[in-house]
Amino acid sequence: MAPKALGQQALPETFIDAQPPASTFVPAAYFVFDTDQPLATFECRYALAGNALPAFTPCTNPLVVPDLSAGDWVLEVRAVNGTGAADPSPAVATWEVTLAVPAGTATLLQDGVPFPTLGVEDVAQLNDDVNSFYINPNAASNGTGGILDPFNQLDYALQQLNPADRLILLPGEYSETVILTNDNSMYKAGTANHPIQVIGTPGAVFKPGSSSPEAVFQVELPWWQFQGLEFDFYDPDSSNGEGKPVHAFLTKNSLFSSPTFEYTAADILIDSCKLYDGSKNGISVSQGTKNLKISNCEIYHFRTANTNTEKHGVVIRADTESLSVEGNLIYGNDGDAIQVNGSEANPGNVADQFATDVSIFGNHLHSDIENAVDIKSSRDVDIFDNLIHQYNLVEDGEGVVIHYDAQDISVRRNHIFDCFKGVVINRGKTPGTGVPWPTHPSDITIERNFLDGSVNEPTLVRPRGIQVGDCSLATVVHNITLHWLVPITITDPDQTTSYNPYICANNLIVDPEALVFEIDSADAEDILDGLLVASPTAVSGTIGNETKLYTTWISVPTTPFLNDSYFGDGSATMQNSNICDWILPWPSPTLKDSGVAYPGSTPVPDIGICEH
Repeated sequence: MAPKALGQQALPETFIDAQPPASTFVPAAYFVFDTDQPLATFECRYALAGNALPAFTPCTNPLVVPDLSAGDWVLEVRAVNGTGAADPSPAVATWEVTLAVPAGTATLLQDGVPFPTLGVEDVAQLNDDVNSFYINPNAASNGTGGILDPFNQLDYALQQLNPADRLILLPGEYSETVILTNDNSMYKAGTANHPIQVIGTPGAVFKPGSSSPEAVFQVELPWWQFQGLEFDFYDPDSSNGEGKPVHAFLTKNSLFSSPTFEYTAADILIDSCKLYDGSKNGISVSQGTKNLKISNCEIYHFRTANTNTEKHGVVIRADTESLSVEGNLIYGNDGDAIQVNGSEANPGNVADQFATDVSIFGNHLHSDIENAVDIKSSRDVDIFDNLIHQYNLVEDGEGVVIHYDAQDISVRRNHIFDCFKGVVINRGKTPGTGVPWPTHPSDITIERNFLDGSVNEPTLVRPRGIQVGDCSLATVVHNITLHWLVPITITDPDQTTSYNPYICANNLIVDPEALVFEIDSADAEDILDGLLVASPTAVSGTIGNETKLYTTWISVPTTPFLNDSYFGDGSATMQNSNICDWILPWPSPTLKDSGVAYPGSTPVPDIGICEH
């Protein structure tokens, strides 16, 4: 820059404090400018990349650029001081308008199909028949909802939405809490072909100023979809470090009464949201909720200073149906990452209230104080393809626990490591009394999981890999375990003949020094079928009070197991049998897919441990 003459006013410098993200589906852009000369004004110009920029013209600060087409855009802004001198080096912003939802999120509008499952590469285009409205909490007045005249009151804006309408939240802090209720006509319900959508842009953050109502969004209406929203519950005025006692989402029917079931909080999508630092549960799915999907969210640090309670990432309660929790990152809460419960959570309720038809898959769960997945009294729950680790902060931290009156539960193809216990089944106790729950879990399948007690501390051996106790119809097959003191524990504390027999077959134990099995039923020796152990010595365990020795079925060092997908004892029947065709990715080591199919000849046991 050339030196200025004595008395000459310095040339201004220009800064862009807020601008669109590198890629956005919003067909408008919001900017905030700044300069080192407070009295300076601004001039702007913008165009699609590759096109000639027009001449500079005066522009407002903040600036909203509406009606943008898809493509790469360039904006230049310069400050102009009181003498008319302009910044010779304008500030530049570049961004892409895709007119598409970010990859990995669910389709916004899909005729007749509420929640299609999309891969990470799928991109959903915005439909032309959607009406977009905008809200800016920093707007001077409550406008008509246009990009140049946005709403500034959230509750008012939501009341204006009809089916096929979309509300886009511009950057700013939002402090309101809202009940989208079904007992008045202020709010509308969406439809299958035209849901109502609430979509956040980067920089739009909810910081609730009140704990009443108990959620930022209490949803009691069908066909609402929430995407890209951020919730910050940190409370700077808290004396004990607790965040605001508010859920991000609470779905329910406030008029719901048993036994007359009515699902009004139905067909709801919560996708790609970020919520943290609260002192209630992050998302609470309550009675009257049906067909809800929670996907691609990051949920962390929900905690309370009350040592008698704990807060969870996601809680699913009784009288809910057809729910999916998929592809989420949940961690650092002082309770469970995901909890599914029933009547035992509300002892005054009738005994037949359950969550039903729940899928928990593809989630990354770690470092919560209690458990990753806690399944209480519920029906038809499928837990699969999850990555679960670091549940060793307390002595009963468990990867998956199934108890109370849980029925028809499947735990399959999960990768569970660095947990105090891997998968546990037990009866549970009546809250407040300590008396065993009157019924027990039944029809439980634990299949093709990989369980490593301490992958980061190989010299540390955790207590239990798979612990099955006080249940009926338990099937434990085709699992791989290592670094557990007792990889498989089966107990039957009541010793009742009314229990159906367990099935424990074709599990691979990679623990040469471990007490491989522990069975607390003297007449249950026949449940062991096809126990595969990588050990140089005979397999030891206990059945009842008697120690048993079993001949090693596979006698090889453990190291090749960690580097190859073959095991064989050199015999014609076992050599080059493929034990692992597929497994979830994990940090280290990696199991490779050899592509070699299981030979299928009998009596060779099926050792396709992770085959699917």
